[in-house]
Amino acid sequence: MQFAHTDHTIVGAERTDRYLPLLRHKRVAVLANQTSMVGHRHLIDLLLDNQVRVVKIFGPEHGFGGTADDVVSVSDGADARWGIPVICLWRSLELRRQRLRPPRC
Repeated sequence: MQFAHTDHTIVGAERTDRYLPLLRHKRVAVLANQTSMVGHRHLIDLLLDNQVRVVKIFGPEHGFGGTADDVVSVSDGADARWGIPVICLWRSLELRRQRLRPPRC
């Protein structure tokens, strides 16, 4: 396999020619945060502009917008910009941990 020499690293999100044809007109959930950029555009904008139906966003520990403090639970809801439901994976993990903890004696 031949690799072309480039002066910068090409991340997977920038390889739109590889994944956009597979995602067009499909319902897609995305794990992303505020740094999920393709060039100077947010990944969600890129997907929506290319007829990808983003139906849910999963956000990491600091929330989809990256504004939550460490170990602070972020509520699930809809993103204000796109109106797409956002699920906080950190909150889901914390709720699951609470259910699994044995009762204190």
